[in-house]
Amino acid sequence: MWTLAAFLGADISPSPHGVLTVEGRRDELSIGLYTDTLQVRWDPQLERGRAWLAVRGEAAVAGVFPTPWVDGAPVQGGYASYAGVEGGAQRYLRDGLYVGGEAHARYWVLTELPDRPVVRGQAMFGFWSEEIQAEARAGVDLNGAELSPHLTGAFKARPDRPIGPRLELRAALADNQDDVLKTRVGGLNPYVVPLAGAGWGEFWVEDYVAARAGMGWRGDALRVDVLADLVTFDDRNATGVGLDAGWQRGRWSVDGAVGWSPWIERADGVAPWTVWLAVGRGHP
Repeated sequence: MWTLAAFLGADISPSPHGVLTVEGRRDELSIGLYTDTLQVRWDPQLERGRAWLAVRGEAAVAGVFPTPWVDGAPVQGGYASYAGVEGGAQRYLRDGLYVGGEAHARYWVLTELPDRPVVRGQAMFGFWSEEIQAEARAGVDLNGAELSPHLTGAFKARPDRPIGPRLELRAALADNQDDVLKTRVGGLNPYVVPLAGAGWGEFWVEDYVAARAGMGWRGDALRVDVLADLVTFDDRNATGVGLDAGWQRGRWSVDGAVGWSPWIERADGVAPWTVWLAVGRGHP
């Protein structure tokens, strides 16, 4: 039997964006529309792991190419689309550890850069528990005719008690990346490296270190966190502060966050704040 999940979100800032997800799932097969992305995905569960295979395409606004930021203000950019296939697998080890690998092949069509195929392969090693999640990835992209190696890492921790700290660390070291491959930093939505007060993907970076730290409260259905962000990239630092909250009851959830950063350089009349609001109904 098919089940349906839906999600509606809005990034409210000097450069606003909307998000709409509608996904149908039956056993290991899912078909979804994710704003401008259409995907068909197969997720077989293995005896000691999982695997996935997907066909996906994103139209016009891939990589937030139409809405870049220049000198502290949003500007009009070009369009970007891609289509391709991807897949991978993970094997679960003992004590929460896992290893795996993934790859994708995509063809990009861009208005401000040459069209090109991009092929990525990477290995991963991680750890998962209810309180701590950590993962490292190492791989290389064949971006047109150019090779671009990368190494990334992420760490999240939140003790399982009503009042406690929250810590998130992210980092990347890469070489020879252009705007297609660079990481998008900025905003409070789940699709970027977070930086409270910055616009959605305001900074396009190759190497970075990002830290998010704060304190919060967890109830049966409600959570509230006060957070501070610090991101170092391109020989500069960017900081912001934010309030992140959420509510979940059964299949329904509501998320909201507000961020402010008077320390990010802004053009005249461009406010240093951003808001993220989302409501959704997940799968059973």
